[in-house]
Amino acid sequence: MKFIWIKGDRVAAFKDALAVRDQVFTQEQGFPAEIDYDAMDCQSWHLLLYRMREKEGVDASKIEHDLKLEARQSGHKASERSSDLDNLEAIGTLRFFLNDDGEYQVGRVAILKAYRGYQLGQFLLKEALKKMAVLAESREVILHAQLAAKGFYERYHFKAEGESFLEEGEPHITMRRELTLGKIPADRFASAERILFIAHLAIGDFTYLQNGFRAFKEAYPHLKIDLFIEEVRCTNDPKKWPFLKKYSLYDWVGKCGIFDKIYNKNYSPALRLESIVEAKLQKYPIVVSIETLASLNGAGLARDIAGPDGFAMGMDIRYRWYQIREKLDLKKLDATIEVVKPHNGSDRHISDDYAYWFAQIGGVMLFPEDRYPFVKIPKKWRKDAEKQLGKWGVQADQPIIFINHIAKNPRRSWKLSQVRELIELMQQQSKWKNSFFIINGIPEILPEIRALIEKHQLTNTVAFSAVDNFFQLPAMLAASDLIISVETAVMHLANAVHVPVIALMRIKTLEWVPLNEKLTTLIFTPKRADVISDIPPQRVIEVLPEDPFAGRAKKMLDESLDASDNDADDKLEVEGSRAEGELNASTEDGE
Repeated sequence: MKFIWIKGDRVAAFKDALAVRDQVFTQEQGFPAEIDYDAMDCQSWHLLLYRMREKEGVDASKIEHDLKLEARQSGHKASERSSDLDNLEAIGTLRFFLNDDGEYQVGRVAILKAYRGYQLGQFLLKEALKKMAVLAESREVILHAQLAAKGFYERYHFKAEGESFLEEGEPHITMRRELTLGKIPADRFASAERILFIAHLAIGDFTYLQNGFRAFKEAYPHLKIDLFIEEVRCTNDPKKWPFLKKYSLYDWVGKCGIFDKIYNKNYSPALRLESIVEAKLQKYPIVVSIETLASLNGAGLARDIAGPDGFAMGMDIRYRWYQIREKLDLKKLDATIEVVKPHNGSDRHISDDYAYWFAQIGGVMLFPEDRYPFVKIPKKWRKDAEKQLGKWGVQADQPIIFINHIAKNPRRSWKLSQVRELIELMQQQSKWKNSFFIINGIPEILPEIRALIEKHQLTNTVAFSAVDNFFQLPAMLAASDLIISVETAVMHLANAVHVPVIALMRIKTLEWVPLNEKLTTLIFTPKRADVISDIPPQRVIEVLPEDPFAGRAKKMLDESLDASDNDADDKLEVEGSRAEGELNASTEDGE
């Protein structure tokens, strides 16, 4: 699926928009041909959706299969923008313009009849809303919807106003919604070539922030995006540097294809100062800190790197009364970002917060379906996982159970004795007795895990740690049939690789619930003060899936959907991003 934006009616591709509109509005719905093309076309933005022309003799079922795949792809990643329209067929269009009241007005939404039912209409509307928010010419969006389509627009926060009316004999109603516009001026974005983001990141954070960065890159394709990663464990102790230098997150960030330059050698005060000096020499026109830890003073760093001429933006953190310097630095920013969206309710998710940040930064829109975590695992590491399972002697008829019991915070960890008890209980179940168990841990505790396995003679059980590269972890998760994890990054990565997960969580951290409800079974601590080890293994037994292999069919479909990305993954494996520091890593969990 490919799409293009054109402005006005003088571009050659405009004839494709007219052809789709003629097919839908005139030939199918019977509206007079002379009313379709009007004076607003010359000042409108037109969105055109294309797909490859089918060859003669192609089976109809194959076309339908391809459409479903393409429609699903457009739901979790934007269709390709394309300037090459050879061998492409226009199948949908939409336009919008600024009306006399200074509002965006959407109209002429049309999808060819043969291509309806694949959620392409919602794709057009979403892309239009994204475009309008980035252009930032108005906060208001209105449209005249056919009454039959009222429910469709309500799903995208349009509200009906006034009474219905007839337009060319068809009942319509006016609908309206507001956009959140970015606080950085549009002309500042237009003139900039680079932007620097400052963030402290853990794997759990990036699992959801990656969607925001990707959406930002799609909204501003002309910008090179650089990233300054703050290390909260920055220390003068040289004994700790080798581990900090190889933080596994750097593998993922460096290979995601979003960032141009990454400042990640910030694990010692001296090296951090070098990174700051280097960043200041870049003379970034825009610097945005999304630091939420008051101790890191992201506002001060953003202002320092941006200098007097750059636009500095940071989080509107509520500092304590004695943090006078931080408060003063906050006032020096050109704009601030609200941490939590007002009136968002108690059921807010961390991805809601992150989406709101990017909306405030540059009007970037992340719809709920765009916030699901994803990870592109290079072929090298998928094959590495398959090879490792083969060495362990895992058979095709064995359910693979991945257990992650450890988090950085002991309050979020299970005891190793509870892992042993769970495995023994599952091996007593007829459906699960043949399972192969993988106990995950950081490298430091692998000897302890192996000793436990040997002492209690746990059959079909091994210890595992991603000691060479971050992607070893998601690759092994993707090869599993069920993941059981405490409240840490693994439960979010389980969603990213489309494998069912049983997540053990504290009731006080609802905003960190894994986002994919269909793949996630939640077990909460009974009380807010409880820790994860207060959850007994028997509660996991009670929620085990009926079918140990239930996730395999879903996973196979998702893998076929991701197959088109393999070439891009291999390219990233070779090229990657320019990053400072080492990219081999030992694994570390946590939000």
